[in-house]
Amino acid sequence: TVVASVAWWFRIPFWQRVLGAFVLGALAVAFGLLRAPSYTTSASFQPQGSEGGQSQLLALASQFGVSVGAGDGLSPAFYSELLTSRSILMNVATTPFEVEGGTVLLAALLEVEEDTEDLRLKKVIEWLREKAMSVQTGRETGIVTVQVTTDWPELSLQIAQQLLDEVSRFNLETRQSQAATERGFIEARMEQARTDLLGAEDELQRFLQANRQFQDSPELQFQYERIQRNVGLRQ
Repeated sequence: TVVASVAWWFRIPFWQRVLGAFVLGALAVAFGLLRAPSYTTSASFQPQGSEGGQSQLLALASQFGVSVGAGDGLSPAFYSELLTSRSILMNVATTPFEVEGGTVLLAALLEVEEDTEDLRLKKVIEWLREKAMSVQTGRETGIVTVQVTTDWPELSLQIAQQLLDEVSRFNLETRQSQAATERGFIEARMEQARTDLLGAEDELQRFLQANRQFQDSPELQFQYERIQRNVGLRQ
């Protein structure tokens, strides 16, 4: 079939082949000109991992024999999945954007025709995840790059900015939660240490009240030194 097609093409007069190629090229150019332009906004960031803070907390907890869970940190791959998660894209889908001088939701802008609000939001999230967005992660640099492509330049920019804002909000809430956990852990350990110290001091007080001349007894002297060491350790 291929051989027959090639033979048929070369049996056509030269000027007709040239004219045909010219027409096909003109049609391709016209299609490109008539096709609606698209606009892409690209934004990049490098996640600041929390491994340092976690390692300090783990080291502190291990000294007291307490396990708080190691976790795997907030890696670039994590942020790549975060950007396309339903929770993030839901916020974007329900945010009004300024497009062509008006404020409109994405469902209305895309003319999504569904019976319920949930189905409309689902369609918008699918459009964001599968058509409008692309997320890449640098293997060596750890830089996360998100690209947003739409038919409106201002919309591409606003969606990209909204995605960055959502990541920043997540980081803030995560670090606040981690700080609250660390503070609660430290406060609990401080309270326990204070209780242990008071118990050791009470034991020393009872010993001194019951043994006012303990220096003359090697056994009592040894017991006093042991209690004193315990008080120093609790302090």
